Amino acid sequence: MTQVKRIFIYSLFSIAIILIIIITVQAVIAEQEELEEELTITLEEAFIYRGVNYGMSSNKVVEKLGEPLEVISILEGNWGPILWDATVWIYKDYFIIIDNINDTVKTIHTEEIDHGLKKGDNYLKIIDYYGEGEIIPSPHGDRSYFTIHYNLDKDQMLWFFIGENKIQFIQIGVPYAD
Repeated sequence: MTQVKRIFIYSLFSIAIILIIIITVQAVIAEQEELEEELTITLEEAFIYRGVNYGMSSNKVVEKLGEPLEVISILEGNWGPILWDATVWIYKDYFIIIDNINDTVKTIHTEEIDHGLKKGDNYLKIIDYYGEGEIIPSPHGDRSYFTIHYNLDKDQMLWFFIGENKIQFIQIGVPYAD
């Protein structure tokens, strides 16, 4: 093989390797940008759970989630001093409180939200996602229990109930009891 042919073959081989490296780097950059987009969560998005949000009609809830496993009056059971006439729609891992007068969602009670925050996560992850919220200490004086609260407006609230620095449960909407 002549010297010119060898140089030509090595050049082609080098170009192929450089192209493979460029394509790989571009794929890694695109994947990283996609991951960053997924981690960019607006506070407004946090107020939607499985396509359901405060004020949505009960008919729309059924369209999104199907029929609940159980429906009970909020007057049954130990729900505390109830603030309004409502029905509890119980699903597998969460429940939704429907205002009986307006037939709309008042509160979603869950252990996770659509964007990855869930029971057991350290509360600092909430702040990483949504920034500083209003921290409300436990009325019982235990400093390891508190609530982080965000308001979208006067009725759309997001409550993270924290115990021992970890998320215990989450409420979207308005509180259903004092």
